[in-house]
Amino acid sequence: GIMPRVVNFHKYTFELSKKCKENTVTHEYKPPEMDKHLPVPEALADAHHFYCKERTKLNSSVSGSVEIAILFVIEDFVLNIFDHKTIEMHDSLTNIPVYRRIFRTLDSSTLRLGNERELLLRTGANREVEISVVYFRTTYDPKDYNFDGSWQIRALIERSRAIKCPSLALQLVGAKVFQTALTNLKTLEHFLSLDDRSQKRQILDTFVQFYPVNVDTLKIVQNYGSERYVLKPNREGGGHNYFGKEIIPKMMGVINCDQVGK
Repeated sequence: GIMPRVVNFHKYTFELSKKCKENTVTHEYKPPEMDKHLPVPEALADAHHFYCKERTKLNSSVSGSVEIAILFVIEDFVLNIFDHKTIEMHDSLTNIPVYRRIFRTLDSSTLRLGNERELLLRTGANREVEISVVYFRTTYDPKDYNFDGSWQIRALIERSRAIKCPSLALQLVGAKVFQTALTNLKTLEHFLSLDDRSQKRQILDTFVQFYPVNVDTLKIVQNYGSERYVLKPNREGGGHNYFGKEIIPKMMGVINCDQVGK
């Protein structure tokens, strides 16, 4: 959310520096062009409007005057608050209420399901708002769930009819252990209705082969050479990869520590 504004800030400071007496800049600054559209807040707004539209079709028993809002679920200590606020204060969300709650503060006293699985957030002693979209800025690391009731509250959100960004299913698909299973032809056949096995094989051929971290895979890497493989962490996000000679010692450490798949 904040990157387009960072580029504008760089442009401003560069122009300002040229006016300084100590200026030694002899070249022109040409920052990359940034798309003026911010997809995240615009997508959140679209999801909110879709929810409201579908809500009217369901003839909800909830009062029509109830406030409908977007919920940002955030971490205990927000290190990237400017990115949060850039999204929250975007023009597309101007007329949509946004509430921010720390994940570990959510429990059955602050969040509940209504009669039609609407997600209701308590915002005062006698006041609740209906949540259209839950936007997760946390819950991507196992340590985010290290408090009592964490999985229960996540399960409650998943059972609600609020739009989840992302849903738990989408998060799990990003885990390597699930991607490994989906590169297996038998698993793939369960989700594809194609009768021609060769077509399924063509689809499978577009995938990079995944191997689980176990003793059998370790033997394969040792036999064929570690330079042919990349050892990746279970979760998406980029970085933290191991290459070449780093792979075998790391795999041996993981397997010996009983942390297969992590």
